[in-house]
Amino acid sequence: MSQTPRHINTDRSLSRPGQAARAPQAAPEQNTRSTAGAQHAPPPRRPAQPDMGGNDAPRRRKKKKKTPVWLPMAVTLAVLAVISGVVVYAVNMMNKVEENLKPEENATSLVEEIQTLEEYKGDVVNILVCGIDYEDGRGYSSDGTNDGMTDMILYCQFDIKGGALRMLQIPRNSLVATQNRKITLSNGKTYAATNYQINSVALSNGGDIAALAEVIYDQYKLPIDYYVTIDMQALVEMVDKMKGKNGENIVLAYEKAFPDKKPIELLGLIMSSREKVIEAINAKAQQSAPVYLAWFGWEPPLFDGRMRSFHCLDISFWLKNTDVMLTHTGGGKRPRDLSTKMTDALLSFMRTGSPNCTSLPEWPQYTPDKGATMMLNDQCEVVYDPDREARKVLTE
Repeated sequence: MSQTPRHINTDRSLSRPGQAARAPQAAPEQNTRSTAGAQHAPPPRRPAQPDMGGNDAPRRRKKKKKTPVWLPMAVTLAVLAVISGVVVYAVNMMNKVEENLKPEENATSLVEEIQTLEEYKGDVVNILVCGIDYEDGRGYSSDGTNDGMTDMILYCQFDIKGGALRMLQIPRNSLVATQNRKITLSNGKTYAATNYQINSVALSNGGDIAALAEVIYDQYKLPIDYYVTIDMQALVEMVDKMKGKNGENIVLAYEKAFPDKKPIELLGLIMSSREKVIEAINAKAQQSAPVYLAWFGWEPPLFDGRMRSFHCLDISFWLKNTDVMLTHTGGGKRPRDLSTKMTDALLSFMRTGSPNCTSLPEWPQYTPDKGATMMLNDQCEVVYDPDREARKVLTE
């Protein structure tokens, strides 16, 4: 005879683990319909769950709140509104810029501005551009022998038919004479070259650029149709256009501050960001930390010295990589010596907050009234705001 069905005690699975462990286990139930007296397996038990809140009642899952239907639409409309506002603002700004750039009704058209003059028309036009170190009353060398030499010789070929421009820099130190400082051309003409080099040809022949053009054609087979010379007066005209009609006074002020500089070097100083550098360091000097100013002026010997002290050249010196950056420094002892000094100063600054080290002269702290500046070159020295008066003329 089968036993009476028993009630399953659920307290064992829903109460605390300790209580579940002490609860009596129910005997397995027998199958009431079994004729052989077989018993059913006990029902599966749930693992005991810890009571986190001290309540033995089972927890109910919270229903997730459904996102309102209007919310995604509202977000989309807001994004579209922002994008539309940006587009409208950009269009208005473009219209303002276009209005400001629009020429006057009677202004010369761009086509008229760039129209080639009749004498320059042709399939190919070859122009020789020469930079001349000359100015009345000024010497560019200790004995005056270099005054008037064409230290910049640039051959420009305008291929009008092919729509191309080709340029060739002719090194100023190219030898063109070997005996008696004379050049004999293939057509029998003779020209002088006082230093055997091509940059002295014009000066040695009464300043005649045409003589230089003939030598270039004979030596390099480069035909020349026209030539242009750039001297100190041309520099004044360029500064006039770039700095607002005060070119002569500006050039004179920079000549006075840097008497050994050539016209192209003066132009570089005038157009440099030196004003912004001084403005920034004067602002830093108002803070509590000490400030030090350096001026890197080392020039590489490459390309006949024409690279000069270009932007970012100093990076390889600070990091002692001058023998790696051969395209910038040429490598060797000269740049390496300066790099050692600069690296020592950088390491000292990183350790102590001061760049003073045994490799350099004493490096004073910068102040706006004195403007102490360490000139970094083959010979390092401290100068005091060397272009202060020249900078003042820039704003007059």
